[in-house]
Amino acid sequence: MSAMRLAQAGARRENLRWTVAFRTHDNQVQWTVNRSSMPVTQWQWQNLLENDADKIEIVPSQTTLPLTDGSYRLTYEFNGRVAITNTPPQQITFRPKGNTAVGSQRCVQVVTLLGTIRSRRGADCS
Repeated sequence: MSAMRLAQAGARRENLRWTVAFRTHDNQVQWTVNRSSMPVTQWQWQNLLENDADKIEIVPSQTTLPLTDGSYRLTYEFNGRVAITNTPPQQITFRPKGNTAVGSQRCVQVVTLLGTIRSRRGADCS
């Protein structure tokens, strides 16, 4: 949720498009926030949950963010609204690695074009 808010705030502050992205790399879930004009090769990735990034996983079947070149991405326009390529509702869903119980899921949903974000858990992510 914080990463999405960082991207939205960056877009508003700089009047530029910003993108937040999530991926699994070397068995660790990672995130990044960048101006959309920055080449993907220059993105700086950070582990989600820092030292516990290898204990969670992205749930592809419950994630509706577009998957592009190995990362799930959400772009905000210069005014902080969701880019038309990410028409809401959109979400990314995580769970403890290997735990397929619906109740263990956590997701972040973008529910309006204005970029309203909600955190959900369990069956509310399905």
